[in-house]
Amino acid sequence: MTWVDIVGWLGAACILVAYFLNVRKILEVSSAAYLLLNLGGAVLIMINTFYLSAYPPMVLNIFWALIALDGLYKHSRQVSPTAALPNIFSEIPPQLDDELFETLVETESLKVERIVSQAHATPAGQWYDQTQDEWVLLLTGSAAVTVEGQATIVLTPGDYLHLPAHQRHRVEWTQTGQNSVWLALHFQAGLSGQKGNS
Repeated sequence: MTWVDIVGWLGAACILVAYFLNVRKILEVSSAAYLLLNLGGAVLIMINTFYLSAYPPMVLNIFWALIALDGLYKHSRQVSPTAALPNIFSEIPPQLDDELFETLVETESLKVERIVSQAHATPAGQWYDQTQDEWVLLLTGSAAVTVEGQATIVLTPGDYLHLPAHQRHRVEWTQTGQNSVWLALHFQAGLSGQKGNS
């Protein structure tokens, strides 16, 4: 069984557990735990289907994840600050001198990161050159990314990009007047040359 299979099975398990707990009336569909299980499951299945080139279920799970994120955002506005779970859209400073990079989850083989941009861009003449693959999803705002030797790509909410290790890239611009929030996964894939956006 490959790592792609393991990721897919874990994603399916998250969604099945959420559904089972809801049927047993342990979790409500509007609860943060239910929404997080669905979000995590959808993201993992998106990664699995991307590498298997199974695009219809990949698109389905992109929308599944976006619905879960919308539910989490609404949930965060309904509960009191003392009871709220961590939220990817919360605790963002109103003004940032530099981009905000925050690690949400980290293991030996995977790092999940929140990135917040406020009209930031990669300094002129500089490129990112990372030792691991990066899969990044733009949640809010807009941005433009240039991959070395390719045309500049404009991303809007829901667009994602896979950047294999050592594929040089840079952020040309991010939206002014609104936070551009990214969800980034850094991992050692053992596969290269694949990228995409919704």
